[in-house]
Amino acid sequence: GITGRLSVSAYRSPSVIGRPIELMTAYHILDEHDGYPLNATFRFSVDGQNNFSKNFTTKFEGIFSRSLFNRTQFYVVPTLSLQNRRLITDPILEDPPPDLPGVNSFSLGLGGAFDIRPTVAVIAEVIPTLVNGRALGIHRPAYAFGIQKRLWRHAFTLGFSNSPGTVVSQRAGTRATFLGDPSADTPSGLFIGFDLMRQMY
Repeated sequence: GITGRLSVSAYRSPSVIGRPIELMTAYHILDEHDGYPLNATFRFSVDGQNNFSKNFTTKFEGIFSRSLFNRTQFYVVPTLSLQNRRLITDPILEDPPPDLPGVNSFSLGLGGAFDIRPTVAVIAEVIPTLVNGRALGIHRPAYAFGIQKRLWRHAFTLGFSNSPGTVVSQRAGTRATFLGDPSADTPSGLFIGFDLMRQMY
């Protein structure tokens, strides 16, 4: 965080999905705590594969959320990605990712969190790609679900997903594209992930 509303981030994704580095800036526009009916954040990011050296993708996101009864939160995340690329695995990690053609795409993330205990929440999301999903090899929407435990400034999440992507441009891609198998993103094949987050200040 640079100010109470402006933040920046840098992130490196796993090597097996192109070694992308993502640089992002976000600006928090609306906050329910200030009397507004919802929360709203705008994010702009760029990622480049092979450690930010090629295959660049530019993304524009709006993150809108609303709390209900202090126990439930709903999220809507429209995302425009310019020069997005298929989510594929690198067969030989020592080689640079292939030069795949870029595709402009639009996805709409829908998510929710429900507090089953004061510090425990069940979370779920689905990310259909509404524009050029087929060009990216996406046959079914990416989705995920899990459980989250919050403790002071920490959050521990155990999740299941049909998408291995973690940067913005890759998160709508599914296991089917990743493995080159159109049937691989059904519920019988899910990735398991564990996330640990700590707020420093």
